Amino acid sequence: MTGHIREFVSRTRYILLSATITFLFSYYFSEQTIYILVGPLVRVSDFSFVEDNHDIQQGHRLISTELTEAFHTHLLSSAAITLWTLLPITVYQL
Repeated sequence: MTGHIREFVSRTRYILLSATITFLFSYYFSEQTIYILVGPLVRVSDFSFVEDNHDIQQGHRLISTELTEAFHTHLLSSAAITLWTLLPITVYQL
């Protein structure tokens, strides 16, 4: 019986280690990821602050209305990417 528990613990450690590495990697690139996700909205919309519908990475930045909103957005996008990326690994391990 302890062999099954040991195997479960080792697989859980593997999943948590993978999740930590993936989250750190996706948080490092979270600003680029957010701009990739928001880019089509900027190109389709007719915003007055975007000159000639240029890409959002060409000098245009997103604004946040609350103090923690930008940090929270980066954390949520990183967590979503981590969950989406680790879903196949988690299903395989369990």
